[in-house]
Amino acid sequence: MHLAQYITFLRILLSPLALIYLSDMDYKAEIVLAIVVIGGFTDYVDGLIARKQGMTSPFGAILDYTADKVFVLSVLFVLSIAGDLPAWITFIFIFREIIVMGIRLYASHQSITISASPIGKLKTTMIFLAIVLLLMKISYADYVFYFAVLLAIVSFLDYVFKFLKAVK
Repeated sequence: MHLAQYITFLRILLSPLALIYLSDMDYKAEIVLAIVVIGGFTDYVDGLIARKQGMTSPFGAILDYTADKVFVLSVLFVLSIAGDLPAWITFIFIFREIIVMGIRLYASHQSITISASPIGKLKTTMIFLAIVLLLMKISYADYVFYFAVLLAIVSFLDYVFKFLKAVK
């Protein structure tokens, strides 16, 4: 393992800290906000370091993908349990990620590569932004979540169509 992968792994370790939001702790929203900002920063920095050092690898890509999903879905799940995020939003993201993961696994076993789309990357950015806005209690956070849900659906369909085209 190298520096970028350690940074990626840090995001996985941060994931359970989202549970602080369910506690009676003072400043819990601010603490989780800091955790989300750190998690988002690690998502950006790990890839930058890996590319700059020429240390990209299939393992690193899988670790990064896994860390992203574990981190974001953990936070969304906690926000839904707390009643601050409608469960249907979290369900859509969980459903999307499970199906996309299955498609990617099947495709990799068939030696098919399905590249991530810019829409999927924008979706990830919008989810992080929506979470930050929600934790900051910004009134239009809901609209950013709705936009992220729309992007999740569009990027999901993009994955499905790329997959179907590749297996034909």
